[in-house]
Amino acid sequence: MNGGRIAQTGTPQEVYLWPCTRFVAGFLGSVNWINGVGVRPEAIRIGRAALGAGVRALPATVVASVFLGNCLHVEARLATGAAVIAEVPRVDGAFDPGENVHVWWHAADELRFAEETG
Repeated sequence: MNGGRIAQTGTPQEVYLWPCTRFVAGFLGSVNWINGVGVRPEAIRIGRAALGAGVRALPATVVASVFLGNCLHVEARLATGAAVIAEVPRVDGAFDPGENVHVWWHAADELRFAEETG
């Protein structure tokens, strides 16, 4: 519901993975907004080396990293100053504040929306 109106219907998986608006995407969970494109934290990956073609990647600096048991919650800052949250498998290893990294994701994981009017 948004403003008393049903914003989207569907199964939980459909609404979470394919939200029809920015509002729905943010209502159902965290979203990183990077240059107008939404990427869920579990779709963001972090690496110490630059990646080749086929993925979207940006340099960043680790701000904080928290061990959550099944994953690491890593906050990084892009050169633009924007914060990016990643939930990465704990087997990927620890990331330390101040460490220079690359955040990356696959284009298929992007949430894109036409201009919305409110």
